[in-house]
Amino acid sequence: MIEIRNEQEIFDNPLFFDRLTQLIRKILGDHQASQYGLSLLLCDNPTIQELNALYRGKDYATDVLSFSLTEGEALEDFSQMAMEDENGEIYEMLGDIVISTEKAQSQAKENHLSWEGEIARLTIHGTLHLLGYDHEKGEKEEEEMFEKQDAYLEWFLARYPEYTTEDGSIPPEPPSRAQDTTS
Repeated sequence: MIEIRNEQEIFDNPLFFDRLTQLIRKILGDHQASQYGLSLLLCDNPTIQELNALYRGKDYATDVLSFSLTEGEALEDFSQMAMEDENGEIYEMLGDIVISTEKAQSQAKENHLSWEGEIARLTIHGTLHLLGYDHEKGEKEEEEMFEKQDAYLEWFLARYPEYTTEDGSIPPEPPSRAQDTTS
């Protein structure tokens, strides 16, 4: 189950949220993790700043945070937390992703994306972290993660071209390198 919670006031688009859910399902499916769930929280800068300070000791607003419930464990060992969906079925959670829509809005232009495109990029980034990718472990890991991030963003933008740049083109420079994302 993919749960999207919208706890900010400047962005609300149910159709886009459905498309984000499809994107997350694709990423999880490609990693043989479709049986797992995650939650995505869309919030404002003060909320993400508070979380960043509390859990990372960094007292500033960031764009995306990922909170893995399986930190450091192999994919087949994801069993830390089970949730029950609306049908009474039990599924296991990978973790939580938190995105500041204010940060996404301010970064979108510099990353040559629409606001929604930037939120999709940050969702991809957070989902990959929950699957065990970590760009902060080394150059090889960074390259692998950003290649996957760019490929998923390209897939998403090809499917939904309205989230590309203003002129309708896919950004010429890979967005993951245009703006380094921290989590």
